Amino acid sequence: MSYLQSNEYKDGKYQLNGEYKENFQMIETYYIQTYTEGSYEIQITLSQILNDFLQAQLDQKPLEKIIGNDVKSYAILMLAAENDREKDKNKNRSMLITAATFLWLLLFLMFSNTFFFSQFKHDTFSHKINNIYFSIFEILLILIAGSSEIFRIRAAKALFYHPKFLFFLRFLTVLPYTILMNFYFNKHELPKSKLSIRVPGIPLFILYLVLTVYLIILIYLGYKKTSYKKKQLAESHENLTPEQVICPVCNQSYDYDYPKCPHCGHKELNNL
Repeated sequence: MSYLQSNEYKDGKYQLNGEYKENFQMIETYYIQTYTEGSYEIQITLSQILNDFLQAQLDQKPLEKIIGNDVKSYAILMLAAENDREKDKNKNRSMLITAATFLWLLLFLMFSNTFFFSQFKHDTFSHKINNIYFSIFEILLILIAGSSEIFRIRAAKALFYHPKFLFFLRFLTVLPYTILMNFYFNKHELPKSKLSIRVPGIPLFILYLVLTVYLIILIYLGYKKTSYKKKQLAESHENLTPEQVICPVCNQSYDYDYPKCPHCGHKELNNL
């Protein structure tokens, strides 16, 4: 189970009040709508921020002492620091994965165009495989896809203080890429295009299959590694969970060291 779905995380958020709650919700929305909610980096960063906010609220410390004067800069720097730690561990491996993914996408576009959208789509496999074409359009589509993702992340930063728009930003950045894909597959006639050249299909098809297996293995191993990290994160928080007490007024549980019940505001005499 994701740490963000755990009762410990939800209870921690519920205990936040005022500016602590408002700023945490803003950071959480930005992370989840801009990046992948299930990623380990998002979960560990939100965990750290939540713990810092709860401790500051408990100590009655002004939030500015933690986040400075700009909550957006704080949120971006916190996540960047965690991402940098992960990238430093696997820098060379990340470059290899990026290159393999780029090449796989390139081959995927080439084979998809010939096998499913071109005038060869009704021919035999042997005829299709001998009519594989490469054009500059494949490179442009991949570069545009990468550029649109970079633009989306930068636009999300600009809209940090307007979280309602972050949800729609994903659709707005995908729209132009969808239009280009439609043009590429439906209007781009391979043999007639001056920008297309025929390439050897069999070696590229074998390379495509090898890359597919390689990326599937990497995705599986990455999933297992991330799941293990998430499990460690959840277990570490379970081990650090303070003793719970029951409020005599609302019968809800909360951490024993909390100055008052976060649910109804009742204060025990020993906390006064």
